[in-house]
Amino acid sequence: MKNLEGVNAERHHQEMKGIIGTKAVHTIQLEEDCRAFQWLQQKNVDVNSFHRQVIDQVGEGLVVSAWSDDGYPEWIEGAGDQWIVGTQFHPEQLVKNDERWGRLFIAFREATKERR
Repeated sequence: MKNLEGVNAERHHQEMKGIIGTKAVHTIQLEEDCRAFQWLQQKNVDVNSFHRQVIDQVGEGLVVSAWSDDGYPEWIEGAGDQWIVGTQFHPEQLVKNDERWGRLFIAFREATKERR
């Protein structure tokens, strides 16, 4: 992980601005061939943000699937068939104001059923 510096730290940590988590504060751009795009059916998506650090190196078997508008990785997922998702934001809080995020949790539930 590497630390965000300067104005970027404030942009990506909305508690610094006193904004609650159900409100989106910046946009991420999804790769069209990723699972996130399949679930959300949109290339540009608004997200909340609570992080002060960002991914510096992506681990083996993972790919970055979405980037912030200022160039930071915001979503990673498994490169293969395994259901692996990591975010730099909190989609569980976004569901309240944007029902599309519920598709992520539906997909997770379905993936767990397949693993049984």
